[in-house]
Amino acid sequence: MSSAAAIVPDGIHCILSDFQYTKDKVEITVLPVKKLFYLINPPFVAVCMIYLNSPASNRNGRKVLDNDVYITLEQEFNDLSFSIGKPSVIKFREYKNEFGIIDKYRRVRIFFSLIFNSNNGDRLWTKSPSYLLKGAELDLEHENLIKMNKEETTRKRNAPSEPYFKLSRR
Repeated sequence: MSSAAAIVPDGIHCILSDFQYTKDKVEITVLPVKKLFYLINPPFVAVCMIYLNSPASNRNGRKVLDNDVYITLEQEFNDLSFSIGKPSVIKFREYKNEFGIIDKYRRVRIFFSLIFNSNNGDRLWTKSPSYLLKGAELDLEHENLIKMNKEETTRKRNAPSEPYFKLSRR
């Protein structure tokens, strides 16, 4: 999963600028664009997906471990406490001891969207690039591995082929 991945199709741009957590709570800071203020009509639903990957271990083998965990939060809000051009903090309700697991993983990426009805009744949502909380070095390792694999494939494809001779019957 890279920053290009999203949990919703194209929508209204909304930058996810910060993610804070304790073992019980999650807070997201967003920078909403002006267009959102003209369209949003409370109530709205905030959806947060926390993608956890590669638990810390001494295991040898694959560079990216196959142990992925997703934590999804969804909460409805009735008030609009956004200000144009200013960061807005969205605080999800408390879940006792549920977020301590984040510390155990080496890669943590956050996805976020607001889903709402516009003033004219259309269903709309926000889209933002994901937020990488930790694990940039793992992403770099993975990118380098992909690059090496592509280079090897290209080298093999461009290598001179073995000469062959067609045998014919006379």
